[in-house]
Amino acid sequence: MHRVWSCLLRAAGRRGLALATQLDLQPVVAHTRACMGTLAHALGDCTLARTQIKEGVALARRVDDRIGMAWALYNLGCLALDQDDNPAARAWLSESVSSFPEFDRLGFVHGLAVFARLSGRS
Repeated sequence: MHRVWSCLLRAAGRRGLALATQLDLQPVVAHTRACMGTLAHALGDCTLARTQIKEGVALARRVDDRIGMAWALYNLGCLALDQDDNPAARAWLSESVSSFPEFDRLGFVHGLAVFARLSGRS
């Protein structure tokens, strides 16, 4: 059943990405890329996850989507942490926490929580 759900979710992501691209909704494209990367991470495909989340970060930067960029950086930090790449995790999480706008306190708190996890490893 897990395989069926993962196929359905990936197909939905690809369709959403194609539609957002066709309509030139760049913030939606950035968010969809990052979400597809997060899904790939959850399914164990860390190489694909890193590529897709990085694409989401780059596009979010270009369209000045500070919240989307901060969350994608947070997800890159979590991915790096799960891969025991502490220097990369620290760099991405640092940028994420400093990028969260003042009105996204939830993102800021999530970033600090993962930093606490990271500091336990150093």
